[in-house]
Amino acid sequence: MKYKGIYFNLFSLFLKKPMVKKFGKDKTKESLQKGRILYREMLESTEDVGEKNPMAHNIYSAYVFLAVCRAGNFSVEDFREVIAAFMDNRLIRKAMSSIDFNKETDMKKFAERMHKAEEWAEAHPEYQDKTWDFSF
Repeated sequence: MKYKGIYFNLFSLFLKKPMVKKFGKDKTKESLQKGRILYREMLESTEDVGEKNPMAHNIYSAYVFLAVCRAGNFSVEDFREVIAAFMDNRLIRKAMSSIDFNKETDMKKFAERMHKAEEWAEAHPEYQDKTWDFSF
């Protein structure tokens, strides 16, 4: 996959504070520096799924956490606390909770996004086996 530094840059801003609290300033700095290199290596060794593939965002995002965790050689339990603090950040919470599945209008927006993703998958058969299976 093509390297996109925006994901690492953005996520590391919100990871830094809970990491410093948990692991200290020096370990955090080292882990983020090594993590950036590892992130690029992980992406470049991952099979291309299509830049506009709705699944690509998940890969770019998840690899940030995996790269930093591996770079710091953190235990899953320790890094789980960092991720929980990351997710508890009010800006992250707001971005993640933009859809209320109890509201009909939000469900309609979500359905529209899923249908748009399905259309992308149908228009790109070369990536058919590398994205979600859509069945509505």
